[in-house]
Amino acid sequence: AKRLVEKEKDLIKQLAKIDQLEHERRIIEEKCQRELYGRALLHQHQTALRRRSLSVQNELKADLDWLNQLTEQENFDYEADIERRQKEKENILAIQKLVEYELQKEQIRELELNELEVYEASKLWAKREEEWRNETAIRQKLLHEVIEDRRKQISDQLTAIQQFQHDELISREELLEKIENINLYDKLEEATRHDQVNEQCCQLNNQLADKIKSNQFIENELKADLEAQQKAELAYEVMLRKEAENLHLKEKQLRNLTFYKSSPLTIEAISIANGQIKDSKEAGPDNIPAKALKADVAIWDEGQLPTDWKEGLLIKIPKKGDLIKCDNYGDITLLSIQGKVFNRVLLNGMKDSVDARFRDRQAGFRKDRSCTDESLWNNQLNGIHHSASTSLTTRKHLIV
Repeated sequence: AKRLVEKEKDLIKQLAKIDQLEHERRIIEEKCQRELYGRALLHQHQTALRRRSLSVQNELKADLDWLNQLTEQENFDYEADIERRQKEKENILAIQKLVEYELQKEQIRELELNELEVYEASKLWAKREEEWRNETAIRQKLLHEVIEDRRKQISDQLTAIQQFQHDELISREELLEKIENINLYDKLEEATRHDQVNEQCCQLNNQLADKIKSNQFIENELKADLEAQQKAELAYEVMLRKEAENLHLKEKQLRNLTFYKSSPLTIEAISIANGQIKDSKEAGPDNIPAKALKADVAIWDEGQLPTDWKEGLLIKIPKKGDLIKCDNYGDITLLSIQGKVFNRVLLNGMKDSVDARFRDRQAGFRKDRSCTDESLWNNQLNGIHHSASTSLTTRKHLIV
């Protein structure tokens, strides 16, 4: 913007300088005309011609100086188009060449004036006066065209600069409006973000306060539980002391008591005590309910066994040899625990009487004997039988 303002001021100065140069040139021209037409030069044609020639030369030199100044101004106009500047420079140089040519021609004419007579000088004055007027008119027309062209160019540049400044001002206003909107949006966003941060801080503070309250509540509960536990332990210790004291007192009292021998327990007494126990009583550490004991007593009294006691699981145990054959498996029956207890009672009751009926050499299912003993006994018998057979065959004696 500063550069455009400076350029506009420079163009205005150039217009003012062009107007000043044109005004000075007109003043010089009017002065020459006044000096020319204000005197009576009929009797001094030669001197008048020389003066007129010098005046024309001065005008030409002034035009050359003015064109040089215009050329210098054109060189400083760095924003103009290169093609237009080149064309203007060519026009100015052409006018300069024309003026220089006229100046040289006028200087030659001045040298020729020394050889003229009075009559010839009078005729030449009229002729030269006409030529000077025509040349001056042509030169003024060319200079006027150059000045008008230059003035138009400067006016166009000023208009373009003003339009550019107007467009730039509009774009700057739009940019400022956008910047203002962006700033407002940023402020609004910053305010929203600040509100969100404050809200989050409030939430965190509330959560922290709730957490502190919860921790304080838990800590109070732990302290209360610890105090209650300590009180309970203290009360339990006091109770243990009291119980120990009571036991000690009872022990002393029992030592002073006289004990009487009670009668032995009988089945009838146990049955009566078992009947006095309620079925709804809970089981103790042995997990045996009262119904189970009553069922045992009922079995004993009625003499009937539950069918579940007679049922068992048949388990096959493999022996040595080919497992595809069924003979290489042994059978084991798994009874219920109640059935095993009942069978053990029966076995203990009949074992002595039945064992007396077995042979001495029978080892299976007998106390302190096993199948291995029977196998060894059979091997011994087989050896004795073989020795006896051999002795009978060879007729030798055998001691058994």
